[in-house]
Amino acid sequence: MLKIVTFNIWGTFGPDPEKRWDYASSYLAKLDCDILCLQEATDLKLLEELAAETQKKILHADWQETGLATLSNLKLEAKDLVTYQAESPLEHYVRKFIWCRFDVQGQKLLVVNTHLSWKPEDNETRTLQAKELADFALKEKLPTLLCGDFNSEVKSEGIEMLNDAGYEDTMKDPELKKRPTWDNQNTLVKSHVIQFPDRRIDLILAGPDTKTFQNAFPLKDCKITLNQPNEAGLYPSDHYGVLSSFGI
Repeated sequence: MLKIVTFNIWGTFGPDPEKRWDYASSYLAKLDCDILCLQEATDLKLLEELAAETQKKILHADWQETGLATLSNLKLEAKDLVTYQAESPLEHYVRKFIWCRFDVQGQKLLVVNTHLSWKPEDNETRTLQAKELADFALKEKLPTLLCGDFNSEVKSEGIEMLNDAGYEDTMKDPELKKRPTWDNQNTLVKSHVIQFPDRRIDLILAGPDTKTFQNAFPLKDCKITLNQPNEAGLYPSDHYGVLSSFGI
Protein backbone atom coordinates (compact mmCIF):
# COMPACT_ATOMS: atom_id res chain seq x y z
CA MET A 1 0.00 0.00 0.00
CA LEU A 2 1.21 3.50 -0.89
CA LYS A 3 -0.44 6.49 0.82
CA ILE A 4 0.07 10.10 -0.21
CA VAL A 5 -1.30 13.22 1.49
CA THR A 6 -1.48 16.80 0.25
CA PHE A 7 -2.17 19.49 2.85
CA ASN A 8 -2.00 23.28 3.03
CA ILE A 9 -0.85 23.74 6.63
CA TRP A 10 -1.28 27.57 6.63
CA GLY A 11 2.18 28.40 7.97
CA THR A 12 2.14 30.78 10.92
CA PHE A 13 -0.45 33.05 9.33
CA GLY A 14 -3.41 32.02 11.45
CA PRO A 15 -4.09 31.81 15.18
CA ASP A 16 -2.21 29.46 17.52
CA PRO A 17 0.30 28.26 14.89
CA GLU A 18 2.35 26.10 17.26
CA LYS A 19 -0.76 24.40 18.64
CA ARG A 20 -2.11 23.89 15.10
CA TRP A 21 1.16 22.41 13.85
CA ASP A 22 1.41 20.16 16.89
CA TYR A 23 -2.11 18.88 16.26
CA ALA A 24 -1.43 18.47 12.52
CA SER A 25 1.77 16.55 13.29
CA SER A 26 0.00 14.08 15.58
CA TYR A 27 -2.86 13.73 13.06
CA LEU A 28 -0.41 13.00 10.23
CA ALA A 29 1.56 10.56 12.36
CA LYS A 30 -1.61 8.51 12.82
CA LEU A 31 -2.32 8.61 9.06
CA ASP A 32 1.13 7.11 8.49
CA CYS A 33 1.36 8.19 4.85
CA ASP A 34 4.37 7.39 2.65
CA ILE A 35 4.57 10.78 0.91
CA LEU A 36 3.49 14.10 2.37
CA CYS A 37 3.14 17.22 0.22
CA LEU A 38 2.74 20.42 2.24
CA GLN A 39 1.93 23.94 1.13
CA GLU A 40 2.51 27.07 3.22
CA ALA A 41 5.03 25.23 5.41
CA THR A 42 6.83 28.54 5.92
CA ASP A 43 8.43 27.91 9.32
CA LEU A 44 11.53 25.68 9.31
CA LYS A 45 11.43 24.97 13.05
CA LEU A 46 7.82 23.80 12.92
CA LEU A 47 8.51 21.84 9.73
CA GLU A 48 11.42 20.02 11.35
CA GLU A 49 9.27 19.23 14.39
CA LEU A 50 6.55 17.86 12.10
CA ALA A 51 9.12 15.72 10.27
CA ALA A 52 10.33 14.31 13.59
CA GLU A 53 6.78 13.57 14.81
CA THR A 54 5.83 11.83 11.56
CA GLN A 55 9.25 10.12 11.31
CA LYS A 56 9.87 11.41 7.78
CA LYS A 57 12.73 13.08 5.97
CA ILE A 58 12.33 16.54 4.46
CA LEU A 59 13.34 15.64 0.92
CA HIS A 60 12.69 19.00 -0.69
CA ALA A 61 11.51 22.33 0.70
CA ASP A 62 11.17 25.93 -0.38
CA TRP A 63 9.99 26.95 3.06
CA GLN A 64 11.22 30.55 3.04
CA GLU A 65 8.88 31.75 0.29
CA THR A 66 6.24 29.42 -1.11
CA GLY A 67 6.24 27.00 1.81
CA LEU A 68 6.32 23.94 -0.45
CA ALA A 69 7.71 20.84 1.24
CA THR A 70 7.74 17.15 0.34
CA LEU A 71 8.49 14.60 3.04
CA SER A 72 9.01 10.85 2.66
CA ASN A 73 11.24 7.92 3.51
CA LEU A 74 10.91 6.38 0.05
CA LYS A 75 13.92 6.05 -2.24
CA LEU A 76 14.50 9.42 -3.91
CA GLU A 77 16.09 9.41 -7.37
CA ALA A 78 15.92 13.12 -8.27
CA LYS A 79 14.29 16.41 -7.27
CA ASP A 80 14.04 20.02 -8.41
CA LEU A 81 12.35 23.36 -7.88
CA VAL A 82 10.68 25.06 -10.85
CA THR A 83 9.51 28.67 -11.03
CA TYR A 84 6.34 29.40 -12.98
CA GLN A 85 6.80 31.75 -15.91
CA ALA A 86 3.28 33.03 -15.33
CA GLU A 87 3.53 35.60 -12.55
CA SER A 88 0.49 37.13 -10.95
CA PRO A 89 0.22 40.94 -11.13
CA LEU A 90 -1.69 40.75 -7.84
CA GLU A 91 0.88 38.99 -5.66
CA HIS A 92 4.24 40.05 -4.27
CA TYR A 93 5.98 36.67 -4.50
CA VAL A 94 6.79 34.13 -7.19
CA ARG A 95 4.88 30.88 -7.44
CA LYS A 96 6.76 27.60 -7.94
CA PHE A 97 6.38 23.85 -7.88
CA ILE A 98 8.70 21.17 -6.56
CA TRP A 99 9.01 17.66 -7.89
CA CYS A 100 10.49 14.44 -6.58
CA ARG A 101 11.07 11.25 -8.55
CA PHE A 102 10.73 8.13 -6.43
CA ASP A 103 11.51 4.46 -6.84
CA VAL A 104 8.56 2.62 -5.31
CA GLN A 105 9.45 -1.07 -5.24
CA GLY A 106 10.99 -0.78 -8.69
CA GLN A 107 8.22 1.46 -10.07
CA LYS A 108 9.03 5.05 -11.04
CA LEU A 109 6.74 7.77 -9.66
CA LEU A 110 6.97 11.53 -10.18
CA VAL A 111 5.26 13.54 -7.42
CA VAL A 112 4.68 17.24 -8.08
CA ASN A 113 3.75 19.59 -5.24
CA THR A 114 2.33 23.02 -6.01
CA HIS A 115 0.28 25.99 -4.82
CA LEU A 116 -1.31 28.19 -7.48
CA SER A 117 -2.16 31.89 -7.21
CA TRP A 118 -5.04 32.47 -4.83
CA LYS A 119 -6.90 35.71 -5.46
CA PRO A 120 -10.42 35.24 -6.87
CA GLU A 121 -9.82 37.67 -9.76
CA ASP A 122 -6.60 35.87 -10.78
CA ASN A 123 -8.09 32.97 -12.73
CA GLU A 124 -6.05 33.77 -15.85
CA THR A 125 -2.77 33.39 -13.92
CA ARG A 126 -3.92 30.11 -12.36
CA THR A 127 -4.86 28.76 -15.77
CA LEU A 128 -1.45 29.66 -17.23
CA GLN A 129 0.29 28.06 -14.24
CA ALA A 130 -1.81 24.92 -14.65
CA LYS A 131 -0.77 24.75 -18.32
CA GLU A 132 2.90 24.97 -17.35
CA LEU A 133 2.33 22.20 -14.83
CA ALA A 134 0.69 19.97 -17.42
CA ASP A 135 3.38 20.68 -20.02
CA PHE A 136 6.14 19.76 -17.54
CA ALA A 137 4.52 16.54 -16.37
CA LEU A 138 3.64 15.39 -19.90
CA LYS A 139 7.19 16.03 -21.06
CA GLU A 140 8.57 13.78 -18.30
CA LYS A 141 6.55 10.80 -19.61
CA LEU A 142 6.49 9.16 -16.18
CA PRO A 143 3.73 8.03 -13.83
CA THR A 144 2.83 11.34 -12.18
CA LEU A 145 0.76 12.60 -9.28
CA LEU A 146 0.02 16.32 -9.22
CA CYS A 147 -0.64 17.37 -5.63
CA GLY A 148 -1.43 20.66 -4.00
CA ASP A 149 -3.63 23.62 -3.32
CA PHE A 150 -4.83 24.63 -6.78
CA ASN A 151 -7.05 27.47 -5.54
CA SER A 152 -9.35 26.40 -8.36
CA GLU A 153 -12.60 24.52 -8.25
CA VAL A 154 -12.75 21.29 -10.20
CA LYS A 155 -14.90 22.92 -12.91
CA SER A 156 -12.46 25.81 -13.41
CA GLU A 157 -10.67 26.40 -16.69
CA GLY A 158 -7.28 25.40 -15.26
CA ILE A 159 -8.42 22.09 -13.77
CA GLU A 160 -10.47 21.20 -16.84
CA MET A 161 -7.39 21.91 -18.97
CA LEU A 162 -5.42 19.46 -16.79
CA ASN A 163 -8.24 16.94 -17.20
CA ASP A 164 -8.08 17.37 -20.99
CA ALA A 165 -4.33 16.67 -20.79
CA GLY A 166 -5.14 13.33 -19.14
CA TYR A 167 -4.84 14.23 -15.45
CA GLU A 168 -7.69 12.64 -13.53
CA ASP A 169 -9.02 13.43 -10.09
CA THR A 170 -8.19 10.54 -7.74
CA MET A 171 -11.38 11.37 -5.80
CA LYS A 172 -13.78 8.96 -7.48
CA ASP A 173 -16.65 8.66 -5.01
CA PRO A 174 -19.50 10.93 -6.22
CA GLU A 175 -20.53 11.86 -2.69
CA LEU A 176 -17.00 12.68 -1.58
CA LYS A 177 -16.55 14.85 -4.66
CA LYS A 178 -19.26 17.13 -3.30
CA ARG A 179 -17.38 17.77 -0.05
CA PRO A 180 -15.15 20.84 0.31
CA THR A 181 -11.54 21.11 1.39
CA TRP A 182 -12.19 24.83 1.97
CA ASP A 183 -15.13 24.62 4.33
CA ASN A 184 -16.96 27.46 6.06
CA GLN A 185 -17.75 25.11 8.94
CA ASN A 186 -14.05 25.33 9.75
CA THR A 187 -13.84 28.13 12.31
CA LEU A 188 -10.42 29.24 11.03
CA VAL A 189 -11.93 30.23 7.68
CA LYS A 190 -13.94 32.95 9.39
CA SER A 191 -10.77 34.91 10.16
CA HIS A 192 -10.09 35.64 6.47
CA VAL A 193 -10.69 39.07 4.97
CA ILE A 194 -11.99 37.58 1.70
CA GLN A 195 -14.80 35.08 2.17
CA PHE A 196 -15.07 32.21 -0.32
CA PRO A 197 -17.90 29.70 -0.64
CA ASP A 198 -17.26 26.06 0.22
CA ARG A 199 -14.88 24.68 -2.41
CA ARG A 200 -12.87 21.55 -3.18
CA ILE A 201 -9.55 23.08 -4.25
CA ASP A 202 -6.99 20.69 -2.71
CA LEU A 203 -6.45 17.83 -5.11
CA ILE A 204 -4.37 14.83 -6.08
CA LEU A 205 -4.48 14.30 -9.84
CA ALA A 206 -3.07 11.22 -11.57
CA GLY A 207 -1.51 11.64 -15.01
CA PRO A 208 -2.07 9.53 -18.12
CA ASP A 209 1.21 7.65 -17.65
CA THR A 210 0.19 6.77 -14.09
CA LYS A 211 -1.82 3.86 -15.47
CA THR A 212 1.43 1.90 -15.78
CA PHE A 213 2.14 2.59 -12.10
CA GLN A 214 -1.39 1.58 -11.17
CA ASN A 215 -0.91 -1.81 -12.74
CA ALA A 216 1.27 -2.53 -9.72
CA PHE A 217 -0.40 -0.10 -7.32
CA PRO A 218 -4.06 0.40 -8.31
CA LEU A 219 -5.94 3.34 -6.81
CA LYS A 220 -7.81 2.02 -3.80
CA ASP A 221 -9.26 5.08 -2.13
CA CYS A 222 -9.22 8.86 -1.93
CA LYS A 223 -10.74 10.86 0.90
CA ILE A 224 -10.65 14.19 2.67
CA THR A 225 -8.63 14.17 5.89
CA LEU A 226 -7.26 16.54 8.54
CA ASN A 227 -10.81 17.89 8.71
CA GLN A 228 -11.65 17.37 12.37
CA PRO A 229 -10.97 19.80 15.24
CA ASN A 230 -9.19 18.67 18.38
CA GLU A 231 -10.84 18.52 21.81
CA ALA A 232 -10.33 22.27 22.20
CA GLY A 233 -12.16 22.91 18.91
CA LEU A 234 -9.00 23.90 17.03
CA TYR A 235 -8.62 22.81 13.40
CA PRO A 236 -5.09 22.05 12.10
CA SER A 237 -5.45 24.55 9.23
CA ASP A 238 -7.90 26.65 7.25
CA HIS A 239 -7.71 23.90 4.60
CA TYR A 240 -8.42 20.20 4.85
CA GLY A 241 -6.08 17.59 3.42
CA VAL A 242 -6.54 14.87 0.80
CA LEU A 243 -5.32 11.28 1.18
CA SER A 244 -5.00 8.91 -1.78
CA SER A 245 -4.13 5.25 -1.29
CA PHE A 246 -2.68 2.92 -3.92
CA GLY A 247 -1.97 -0.80 -3.72
CA ILE A 248 -3.30 -4.31 -3.72
